[in-house]
Amino acid sequence: MLGNFTFKFAPKPSATKEGLPPTEEGLTENLEAIWAKERKEGDPEIKVCFVFGYHYNNLDLTELKKEYADADVFIPESAGAGDIGEKLYQNVSAGIWSVDELEKKVPYLGDFTFALLRMIYNSKKSVVVADVPSRHSSVVEQEAIIELSKKQLAIKSLQEKVSLMKESIIRQVAANTERDNFIAQQIPRRLRKLIDGNSKIRTKASLKVLVFLGIIHTPVFAKMQRSKKPEVSRKFELDGSSFSVFQHTDELFRRIMAGQVADSISAELWEKAVFGSELGHYLLVYYRSEIKKISGKKLIDIVRKIPESFTRDDIRTVYNSVEKGENFMLAFLGVCKSKNIDVSGLFN
Repeated sequence: MLGNFTFKFAPKPSATKEGLPPTEEGLTENLEAIWAKERKEGDPEIKVCFVFGYHYNNLDLTELKKEYADADVFIPESAGAGDIGEKLYQNVSAGIWSVDELEKKVPYLGDFTFALLRMIYNSKKSVVVADVPSRHSSVVEQEAIIELSKKQLAIKSLQEKVSLMKESIIRQVAANTERDNFIAQQIPRRLRKLIDGNSKIRTKASLKVLVFLGIIHTPVFAKMQRSKKPEVSRKFELDGSSFSVFQHTDELFRRIMAGQVADSISAELWEKAVFGSELGHYLLVYYRSEIKKISGKKLIDIVRKIPESFTRDDIRTVYNSVEKGENFMLAFLGVCKSKNIDVSGLFN
């Protein structure tokens, strides 16, 4: 799935059950109790603003930059960052570490992370990491899911790809539920630590806490909203649009997360999801220069739009050619030509 983000500065995880949060059952009650425990008389009033978006480039930060301007505390999505990642964010915010220097020393952090670091550079704002640590079981599971995705990409049979995607998304739902629970519970705990250790923050009348997460992590907002404390709001990175669009894999993810059984979902939707996910991969390979000029939201729009314009027979035509040894993009472009779809024009 496009948009999944793990902080690459962290060491490679190993299999362990460290830091497992409780299951969804009883979470709201637990979250209310955690907020009550982590508040003290005289604390600043806390208002939490969530911005949900994508993790591709600086064009995915438009709404976030607006909200960041008057935020007191920033909590970025940062799976695996831990204390090392938090220190990196804090030093960049303090103006101690230059982003240009970091690009030379740790170039593998990627375009989006550097865009985020440029946004916070020298802003003097407090940055807190509330995401799972690198050895958390959900991070380990994500590594396994990535390997499943690689396997799906390598095999040629559409039906085998669908089978692997079902396994991948079912596991992704479980891992993300675990991770979202962790984040929701860590936010009040990390804020308590920050307030206790920072007199400037502690003496404020109110704090605006800005949380930035990927589009599939909206349950964190829902969990906090149900707990009724603190005051919460949310916004989305829409790139000029009036609504969010989910790629087919994310639609399947959300359906299964809501309790729908994977095998009860139509075969056609699963095939569109396989096609869309692999199309996204190959577009990034073959049209990288064009895609660098658009936002992650726009890329998701394209990856949703093209499969919607393909019939089930069109998709099977692509994969029948792939099974015979033809390159995916050549097979895809062949069907596009027959349907008068100009792929390069999609990026304008």
